[in-house]
Amino acid sequence: MNAMTNMNEAKSYKEAEPFFKTSAAEGDRLFPVPESTRLSIREAVDILLEAAHELEDRATAKGDMYLCRAVGNAIDQVHKVADVLESLKYQLTEAA
Repeated sequence: MNAMTNMNEAKSYKEAEPFFKTSAAEGDRLFPVPESTRLSIREAVDILLEAAHELEDRATAKGDMYLCRAVGNAIDQVHKVADVLESLKYQLTEAA
């Protein structure tokens, strides 16, 4: 049953992929970010985590365990990406 759920999720993500690309491009056009605005990795992670925790609270309030699990996975992924980016930043500063 779990494998079937994963296959269905993968299929839905694949079907929605063009929308994500389009909506991201539209978002850049609607909300342009000035070049002078630069966030540190930690600031960007904090913003993502704040939004993710708000979503987690909403999913918990609805009692939807699937959404809670999905948000939990997203939070874990944000932490992993942040660790990788911090490591790369460190390696780049050491190489310079």
